[in-house]
Amino acid sequence: MFANRPTIDIEKAKNYPAMVLIELFPKMTIDWIEGAGRGDRQFRVESEIHGRKFFGEGRSKKMAKLNLAKTVLLCMYDIHDFTDTDVSPKVKEEGSEKSFEKKYPLTQLKELYGEVQYNVVQVKGDENSAEKEFSCTTVIKGVSYKAVGKTKNIAKLRCAKQALEVLKPKKEVSKTIDTSRHPSMVFHELFRDVRIAETETKSTTGPLNEYHMEAVIEGKRFQAKSNNKKKARLRLVLSAMEKLRGIPSKSWKNIDLKDVYEDKLPTVKAAADSVEAMQEG
Repeated sequence: MFANRPTIDIEKAKNYPAMVLIELFPKMTIDWIEGAGRGDRQFRVESEIHGRKFFGEGRSKKMAKLNLAKTVLLCMYDIHDFTDTDVSPKVKEEGSEKSFEKKYPLTQLKELYGEVQYNVVQVKGDENSAEKEFSCTTVIKGVSYKAVGKTKNIAKLRCAKQALEVLKPKKEVSKTIDTSRHPSMVFHELFRDVRIAETETKSTTGPLNEYHMEAVIEGKRFQAKSNNKKKARLRLVLSAMEKLRGIPSKSWKNIDLKDVYEDKLPTVKAAADSVEAMQEG
């Protein structure tokens, strides 16, 4: 392996191991091994040099290639103290909040609450099954968070994301929200993934059915009802915006609160038309 090895600049190799490796062996080929591991060993790359096989592992492909270069240089040139200039940031310094948001969800959660324990179990399929499903559960500050996924890693990632939605520090957004817009539009921009469950029941106090709306947002449950579907939905939106973003319902400039919270009974003609339509149906 050491026969006829090229000479190198040791200091350059310490600072730029990946670059030096390419310069030494420009025709070398690398093979990626999919699904090699988890965490810091998520990606694995292998290469054969002088009849010997070397490999590198890392959280990203860049880190895996860097570790491959370090392994080769360590074995062939006995270089130990690398400075890792190859992975130094090449972007401008960002605020701590923006940098935090760019980090992997599991890392964010770890920085906020230390080592987090995840319990991942297979809930569907078996070892040889094509369709599998895993459930991940974690408990933080006495609250349980649960998510499912087709792989252990996906279930764990979704579990961390769910916990972060509730636990990570929220930016003060009430000052930046334009209350001259309709609250429903603002709500759906802020909570894009929220789904409002809708049910319709027969009213016990009037001729019209009641619409019930329910949603869980940032770990809190919100409910609202009305004999008008749009009003029921808007009531839930106003309640969530006030409790989660500190915007009082009266702050919205383009809605009539009295009308929103008033359930109007139908006129005699409208009620008769409704009954007639039901009979025809």
